Amino acid sequence: MSLFKAASIDYDRFIRTTDDSHKVAVRHYWSLLHGKGHIIEGSHSGFYSVNEESFIAEKDLIKGDNGDYKTETGETVEVIQEKNYVFEISHEMREQIKQWVMRP
Repeated sequence: MSLFKAASIDYDRFIRTTDDSHKVAVRHYWSLLHGKGHIIEGSHSGFYSVNEESFIAEKDLIKGDNGDYKTETGETVEVIQEKNYVFEISHEMREQIKQWVMRP
């Protein structure tokens, strides 16, 4: 039995993220989770390729003779820091996630 069938998930309506009903639902759940402290403000910094729209790990960059870094495709990167939101995960939940991941 598929997971979708087991969870009674059915494809009965196509939803766009721009639909008003979707926006209302997202705002509701965001407020609910944020209000309970499950979503917190965070930040992320690192090497960012504008053209690839992606953060690139330093180990995956190629260092040029002049000390600058480029991606494998030759794109330039810049070091940026951006504000974002993350799920606040309790110590207990972290341990549970580790168990799930390590389970054979």
